[in-house]
Amino acid sequence: EIVTSANLAAGHVLDVTSFAGGFVAVGLEDFGLASKRVTTDDTNPDGLLWLSRDGADWARFGVADARINEEMLGFIDDPSQAGLPAAIEQLEREDPPVSVAPAGGDGTRSLAAVSAYGDGFIAVGSAYYGGDAEPIILMSPDGVNVGAEYPPHVGPGIQQYDDVCVDDEGNAVVVGAGGTNGAYDVFAAVRKPEAWTAANGPFTGSGDQRAYACAASDEGFIMVGSDDRTGNRDARVWTSTDGLEWTEVESSILGGTGDQWASAVAPVPGGGWLVAGTDR
Repeated sequence: EIVTSANLAAGHVLDVTSFAGGFVAVGLEDFGLASKRVTTDDTNPDGLLWLSRDGADWARFGVADARINEEMLGFIDDPSQAGLPAAIEQLEREDPPVSVAPAGGDGTRSLAAVSAYGDGFIAVGSAYYGGDAEPIILMSPDGVNVGAEYPPHVGPGIQQYDDVCVDDEGNAVVVGAGGTNGAYDVFAAVRKPEAWTAANGPFTGSGDQRAYACAASDEGFIMVGSDDRTGNRDARVWTSTDGLEWTEVESSILGGTGDQWASAVAPVPGGGWLVAGTDR
């Protein structure tokens, strides 16, 4: 059945999963909605979180009402501005809410992926400002409280996390890519159990390498993406038993004439992995 919810109209849903409290979805606020905020300087899109107990009724989660800045509030004490408090209250009531950090904040922010973690969830994405981007890690250990965790991949240029996966022992892996347009390198990080560590592997090279998705099972972790160092784009697969040390899978079926890339992966019951992508 199609789910209709006014709260989902805030933006674009990019990922959804079940967790102990029901369902959680993440995404990107609509640019047009963000630009309508007039009571705050934050008119860039935020990352979005939605929660649902049954998958039918959704509520936007982790938000604060927009507020008039301090300079404008100073006019309230001016007798000539007697009607201003009521006007401010009306503006604040009509303004779209803002996401709390780390989904909200400076720049354009987006949450690209979410996975169940303990009784809550973990979500990842990116914050873009000034021509650069840094990754976001949002943690909710109980599905009620939300906080930021410091990513190990930061610095000038573009760094973005595109997916997150969690094994049965509570080890989380984030995957993504960083660099400049046309010259990205793959990176990954693992949380064991409360600190993030950058992973090691054959992730770099000439040209453009990307990681798009990951998955976890009792066999370890897998990450899929693409690499164009041969002149055209080939699919790539990396595996790891612990999320820290990675090896690349060698197979002729991952390449060929034209462009190939692997963009989705899932564990197969009974063992192994299902990898999907595109051959163009």
